[in-house]
Amino acid sequence: MIGDLFLACLITVVVETAIIWLAGYRSRDEVLVVICTNVVTNLVLNLVLYGPFFQVSGSMMRMGELLVIAVETAIYTIAFGRFGKMLALTVAANLLSVFIGMFFFMGDHKQLIPDDLRAFGFARIQL
Repeated sequence: MIGDLFLACLITVVVETAIIWLAGYRSRDEVLVVICTNVVTNLVLNLVLYGPFFQVSGSMMRMGELLVIAVETAIYTIAFGRFGKMLALTVAANLLSVFIGMFFFMGDHKQLIPDDLRAFGFARIQL
């Protein structure tokens, strides 16, 4: 599970930071805000959804993502201003990272994660 959490967080941070960076938020401080925000929101969401007492459903996942979008938009608006732009970037970034994450974790894509990484816990989340 730790490997899955790490991989999910890594995918999220890389994808969402890239989108915000491409939108022009490139200073060290801006990138750190995005990285820290994504690490926290991703880990909290995944620990809640995949914790020992929860069974993940599609509606729970969607509600969790909407909450993450709201939190990230609020943080980015406070840090960078421009609510409308932050909302649009956050929605786009989260949609892309969810779809990429689903590609890695939900499909039959074992060839994408080499066997030697799977041995260290980088396996697919079974939903």
